[in-house]
Amino acid sequence: MCLGLRHMSKEASVRRQVRGGRGAAALCAAILLGQPASAGSCAALRDFIAGPAIAVLSGATCRDALTETGAGGFCQWGYAYRSEAARAGFARQVAKLTECFPDAAPQPSPHRVNHPDTHDVRLFDLGDTRITISLKDKARLGKSFVFMQVAPAWLKAH
Repeated sequence: MCLGLRHMSKEASVRRQVRGGRGAAALCAAILLGQPASAGSCAALRDFIAGPAIAVLSGATCRDALTETGAGGFCQWGYAYRSEAARAGFARQVAKLTECFPDAAPQPSPHRVNHPDTHDVRLFDLGDTRITISLKDKARLGKSFVFMQVAPAWLKAH
């Protein structure tokens, strides 16, 4: 199975599995396995995010995130510390989301952090949904991470 879906709402997190047909496989490949975005994959991504929802993607570790502001979720990909592959993975995700959502130009995060060695974040505001892509190098762990978070808009107000 290429992906599962976690539909996030204020009231609950409901899990359901999506059996990977051609559309799901194309979305998984086009969005997160390095393929260029196409009109079809962008349309599928728009439909997929409209939930609002987060993908549980092959090769990623995905979790629910519960905070004082409510429920959300994220996926992470680990890389060798400060590797070119980590920087390329981050750049690829930013480019794909920029291509798929041209009206939601990526914005740098207004929040500063001091815990990772390096930290680069791009925010995509899609109206009712917010997508955050971040690259974090963590010397203590000896790893770099690319994170993707998809959250309903009500989270961004807090």
